[in-house]
Order: sequence, then structure tokens, then C-alpha cells
Amino acid sequence: MKPKSETHTCVLKTGKLIDFHIAENHLKGHGIPYYKQMSGSTGVVAAMPLHPNMAPDIFFEIIVPNEFSIRAQGIIMALPIDSENQPGVWHFAPTKKQKHAWKILSAIILICGSIFLVLNVLEWVQ
Repeated sequence: MKPKSETHTCVLKTGKLIDFHIAENHLKGHGIPYYKQMSGSTGVVAAMPLHPNMAPDIFFEIIVPNEFSIRAQGIIMALPIDSENQPGVWHFAPTKKQKHAWKILSAIILICGSIFLVLNVLEWVQ
């Protein structure tokens, strides 16, 4: 990852809040000091808010002191999270498998609603 300053390094930049919290909890468990911040492509950087929201072009970052950066990167790389260096604007979006599940659920709801509508129309006509 890119260094944020002479003394600190960004070890995780993600648009997925769950990945961010998983990494944060593991760093905390290993006793590594860190700083949380939120940023966007506009250049605005802010300390992590109390209730962050995922949205396009919003990234959550974990910054650690340089002396802990190699150890922190090793911990994060071992986690089952997406830890790419330059996440895209839509990085927070669901995976293809999740999208497929939502499409199936939407189709089921649409079919059931259509059947219900047809049955009500038939009952009304009689």
C-alpha cells in the first residue's frame, strides 16, 4: 500500500465495511496500534465516523506506524477478505454469487405476486 506519511503506512483500503471490521479486530487482537479513517477519490479524508456507511467512492482505511506495517500486512493478507491495493469506486458492491441469489429471490417474489394478482382478478371477474 502507499505510505500516508513518513511515519505511517496504509495497510488496508477497502469499500467493504465487513472486511474492514474483520481486519480491525485481528489487528486489535494482535496488539498492533492503528488509526481508522474514511476517504474518497475527491481527496477528502476524515477520521472514522461512529456509524460509517458504504457507498460508491467511499473507502475505509487502516493506518499503522511503519514499525508495525510488515507484521500488520502479514496478518491482513492471511485473512479471508478482499485486500486489493487499489479498490475501485464500486468495491463495496456484492459478489456475483450474492447478486445471483438476489435475482432468484426477486424472481420468486415477482412470480408469487403475479399469481396472487391473477387469482384476485379471476375472483373479481366471477
